[in-house]
Amino acid sequence: MPTIIRTNAQIDELDTFVLGKVLSEIQVASFKNKRVLIKPNWVNHLSPSTGATVDPKFIKSIVNGVKQLGANDVKVGEGSIIDTERAFASLDVNNIIGDSADLIDFSKEKQWIDIPINHSKIQYLRIPEIVHEFDTIVSVAKLKTHCQTRISFTVKNLFGLLSKASRQLAHKVDLENSIAGIYFYLMQRMNVVGILDGSIAMEGRNGPLKGEPVKLNVVISGDNASEVDYGGCLVIGCSPNTVEHLVKIENSSNKKYDISLIKGYEGDFPIRQFELPPVGGWRGPLNLSPLVQIIFKKRPLWLYEDRCTFCGECIQICPANCLSNINGKIIVNNEKCVECLCCSEVCSFGAMTYAVRLGWLHGALKNILKTINKLRQ
Repeated sequence: MPTIIRTNAQIDELDTFVLGKVLSEIQVASFKNKRVLIKPNWVNHLSPSTGATVDPKFIKSIVNGVKQLGANDVKVGEGSIIDTERAFASLDVNNIIGDSADLIDFSKEKQWIDIPINHSKIQYLRIPEIVHEFDTIVSVAKLKTHCQTRISFTVKNLFGLLSKASRQLAHKVDLENSIAGIYFYLMQRMNVVGILDGSIAMEGRNGPLKGEPVKLNVVISGDNASEVDYGGCLVIGCSPNTVEHLVKIENSSNKKYDISLIKGYEGDFPIRQFELPPVGGWRGPLNLSPLVQIIFKKRPLWLYEDRCTFCGECIQICPANCLSNINGKIIVNNEKCVECLCCSEVCSFGAMTYAVRLGWLHGALKNILKTINKLRQ
């Protein structure tokens, strides 16, 4: 059962706050005499003040707390699709975590295992073999929006376990089923608990890296990562029914999300209505989501040329190989583009963005539906 915790904890109070409030909402059995992997969101080098990454000091306090609760072994692991070492260096991870836990860079692992992805065009994706050595995974994610999946919370954070090739394949072919599939695979083999860090969150259409930071002062923790994410949706005013991977998890687990699951907050939801990305996962009348996503496709754009450093990360990450640097301009081959928006997501400088085809019509339809729903109420 996830719990919403309001916080203004200072750095020197973090250990007490984490052990006394955050970890107290998770069953001790998940940690006592267990091997524990903590999976933070350090997929990028951006500062925690941007709302894009989890503060390493918060992770260190979680490590210390998990040890006090009796864990046999605690490790911290992350794998950036671009450059994990750069992310670690920018966030000063090695110095902050220090000797408190061993760090694993998943991108450097040599042994990988193919895991099945059910109900998907993708049959298998690859995760590091070392993940199977643990009894519990603690997914520590930022509370932030995502241009493709609407939210990027604790379940989506597990996507960072995949190899680079698997992530590119999932983005190209079937992202939502891949996210749900990883979660189901892990849940069948170990405890998958969630901690959602909304101390500084991120809202807006350009999450998970270029949205607007919001000082929300909220942390949500619980034994079940998908339930934690449900609580996160309520906090920011995002209907869980518009988050496709959460819908797939709910439909396949025979357990319905319900507001009665949430502890620790007695006010009205949302705590703050976030600006959310358009289109993705929208479910209107008659479940028109597939049709809507065909009509209102998102197209990547190299719009802010003055911000571009020509680092080439957008070109490297593109699973369809549809980006190229031609005479100092980033060109998108729209015939090859699969609208995965990886290029926009990975661009730290905000040069790459996206546009919604017939965006004016999509906005008008959303407003009409909101009006209809209000009249029904």
